[in-house]
Amino acid sequence: MTLKTPVVGAASSQQQLLDALAVATMHRLRYDHRASDLWHSRVMANANSWRSDLGRLAALGYATSLVTRWRPDSALGLLQRVVRDAQGAGDARTEAEALMLMAPLLGRRGQGDSAQAAVDRASQLLPLDAPGAAGRACGTAIQLRTRSLRAADSLVQAGLRAARVERDSLTLARCLLAEGMVLEARGSQSASGGALNQALLLAGALHDQDLVASIEQWMAYAFVSYGSNVPAARRYAERAIARATRTENPITVAWARLNLAQVALRVGDAAVAWRNADEAMRSFRRLGDAQGEANVAILQAQADVLGGRLEEGVAGYARAEAVITAVQGANATLQLKFRRAMALIDLGRLREAEVVTDSVQVLATAAGVQGILRANLPYLRGRVALKQGRFDEAITGFQRFLAVVGSARHDQLDGNLRVAEAHALAGRLALSDSFYTIGMRALDGLRGPNGERADILRLMSGQRFDSDTDLGVATIVNRFVLGGQVERAFSVAESERARWLWIQRSRRHALDTLEAAPVILDDRRLDVAELQSLVPPRTAVVSFVTGRGGEPTTAFVMWDGGVRAASLAPIDSMRSAISRLTTLMEDDRPTRAITESLGTQLLQSVVRLLPPTTTHLRIVPDGQLYHVPFDALVVGGQPLVMRYVTSTVPSVRLALAPSQGSRGGRVLAFGDPVFDSRYGLSRLRGSEEEVRAVIRAARDQGTALLRTAAQGNAIATADWRGISTLHLATHARVEDHGLFETAIYLSGNATDDGRIGTAELARWSVPVDLVVLSACRTVGGFVATGEGVQGLVGPLLEAGARAVAATYWDVRDRSLVQLMRLFYEGMATGATAGDALARAKRVLIQRGVSPRTWASVGIVGDDRVRPFAAAPNARPASESRFAGTNRPRVAR
Repeated sequence: MTLKTPVVGAASSQQQLLDALAVATMHRLRYDHRASDLWHSRVMANANSWRSDLGRLAALGYATSLVTRWRPDSALGLLQRVVRDAQGAGDARTEAEALMLMAPLLGRRGQGDSAQAAVDRASQLLPLDAPGAAGRACGTAIQLRTRSLRAADSLVQAGLRAARVERDSLTLARCLLAEGMVLEARGSQSASGGALNQALLLAGALHDQDLVASIEQWMAYAFVSYGSNVPAARRYAERAIARATRTENPITVAWARLNLAQVALRVGDAAVAWRNADEAMRSFRRLGDAQGEANVAILQAQADVLGGRLEEGVAGYARAEAVITAVQGANATLQLKFRRAMALIDLGRLREAEVVTDSVQVLATAAGVQGILRANLPYLRGRVALKQGRFDEAITGFQRFLAVVGSARHDQLDGNLRVAEAHALAGRLALSDSFYTIGMRALDGLRGPNGERADILRLMSGQRFDSDTDLGVATIVNRFVLGGQVERAFSVAESERARWLWIQRSRRHALDTLEAAPVILDDRRLDVAELQSLVPPRTAVVSFVTGRGGEPTTAFVMWDGGVRAASLAPIDSMRSAISRLTTLMEDDRPTRAITESLGTQLLQSVVRLLPPTTTHLRIVPDGQLYHVPFDALVVGGQPLVMRYVTSTVPSVRLALAPSQGSRGGRVLAFGDPVFDSRYGLSRLRGSEEEVRAVIRAARDQGTALLRTAAQGNAIATADWRGISTLHLATHARVEDHGLFETAIYLSGNATDDGRIGTAELARWSVPVDLVVLSACRTVGGFVATGEGVQGLVGPLLEAGARAVAATYWDVRDRSLVQLMRLFYEGMATGATAGDALARAKRVLIQRGVSPRTWASVGIVGDDRVRPFAAAPNARPASESRFAGTNRPRVAR
């Protein structure tokens, strides 16, 4: 269809101006803003006076387009002129419409009183029974929902009735959106979702892309607020961003970006939360949206605390309080003050925490706050008292908190574990044990088949009230040890580890599952005697328990003859050394001083507890200790690997799971993939050399998938019969504070970009003895106190791998060829993966190879796996030659 262009000039007729206004409106509805601006400007310039009826309509349309693109200064100036002229002309309807357009602009700029005055004036001009008043009623409801839900609800219902009577589908869609927003503010999740879905269907049928984007953004917000469907929240936010970008609506893009940050925070992914929050903050500042800035400031502070950046979190909460006070008033800062006080307690700044808590008390009393907000006050005072050694006062505070929260399971867990900590510090171990058990029963309710998904997500999210996820368990465990109850301390430590392993797995599934039932982890709490009976000869399990904020570290040593424990220094005193060690190792700089210092602090007391016949250590790290390359720590003047064969495992129970025989003997190896250009990854030419060396060392028993053949779907669809080892020589990305961006990268195809995330890995079936992740820093990942293996290793173990060989730091192309060759040659003799890797490391140490190479790889999981049957006349790694009469199968 060809659109006839009307002539608009000095002598234009009324009809020509009407035609031009119609063209301008059509361009605006199509989001062709450049053409829309041009035509609206022509009508305004040629309507004798733009202050005439046609001129005002054109100015209103122009302002609407400016609001869509969020140009508040230009829009407000134009709308104020329209309001003044409409008042002079007695044009109540145009004045009311202009005022309603102004209200959200003023509100988001922090001018709440002015926004409300605009809404009130519009209400006087157009009563609810006036034609076209439905949109005004629903717009007023949106403004009122933060002040009077009852009034907002009444206006929405009136607007819906009027829109249906007038058969105005566009206004009806907007009123349904308003209804969803009001219902969400009331906490009616299901009803809110229903209204938003109706609005989305109607707006979609009308092809109003900007309105669709706004509704999608609100659906994302609703889903993430209640935690009922994290993947759906992420999906709607991404759709809103894409659609609003096309319609040039930056404000919706910014709010949807904030939704993505909230999704990340909900599943405990601080890294993605930081990135999206920073981008949203830049947008809000550029657009002058004070409400948006306030919301981002809150989320940034939460992400800082979740990521362990407590000082930054405290400062962030203070900034957020200042912004929120300016926008919504002092009472809106209560939650922020609670969180700031909690972070101050974790930092040990108790006097400051008390001052903030006192201000909360004053505000809460003035506002008449009840319920959980009121209950948080005695919890805060209890934590301060606990830090100051006033244990009975602390218990009183926590019990008052428990009396208010009732049966809320996550709150019952927090309160009872804090009571248990206070009793433990007071030396009342029996009472501590009792309250700890009560707290864990609350957790069992969440883990059962009737566990509420929203409660589970809150338990594992970065939005929890108590920012110390350990909840004092490290202190409880240490006090039990000092009180001579080593076996009970060990049982508590394993129960706590099972809790975090379950949360970790639930996080991964929350990223990928639409409405899955809660994840149930087999975490049967075996007694100590049963565990001891499973420890292999000449093997000891070393299990660490750490906390933060000065809590002591405990190390348990279990072997087939008993269990002992040692009390060590707080992990806080070692954090900087651990970080420096991995940096120095990666840069190939001297590390002897740090490896000796950490060896003394972490292992000297442990080695003294070991039976003299011990040859193998299965280490269960905790928190920051997952980043420690234990083989490199110096004990008794030499690296630990020269004395013991080591591996790491997520828990003692998993360390002692029955080992199985080899599942085959063949290798499936991936190398030198062709990466999707969007990821900016360099080619790994040396990985082909590594893959070929690995298969030769494995007596040519395997398949090499190189270049375009190295695709992820080859793993997803593999026939694993006869395959014992999966070797991945490629790029990987592992986030220290999140899961969203953690991934392995392989070759893509027409339907797959080659990026394999953690949820996808965990969903696949990879039933092999060993996975070798020959990529950068694959041992790392998101580690909070007690959580165990995260990153890429956990999902692979969950997918069926019995052990994973992974790297502690970035490795250069070709740097691992020598280590991997020796490793595979050792396994080809029939040695276990643990023995073969230890032997390969010892050979390299004897050859004078830098720790940067030999210490870079460790085994997580069952180091007893034997991927290959022993070959006749096989030689050990130090004597192996490169031989093989059969050529490996290679696909490109």
